[in-house]
Amino acid sequence: MADIPAHRLLRHALDHHDHDLAASIILAGSLEYLELQQAEQPMSIPDRVRSLAGFMSIDPQPSLLTQTDRS
Repeated sequence: MADIPAHRLLRHALDHHDHDLAASIILAGSLEYLELQQAEQPMSIPDRVRSLAGFMSIDPQPSLLTQTDRS
């Protein structure tokens, strides 16, 4: 199977109203982004949330920034 760019998969999912697939594609891209950021410069959990929120152009919820890593 040939590699298909994520933006094409996302467009296909949205065109066919497959919101679960669209959400999965977005989440996978977001996690990949965080992994790349973590490799370049280690970050705390709140910093990761802020970085991802900036990447996705959203305002993070304050509760996400104050939680500690329980893993």
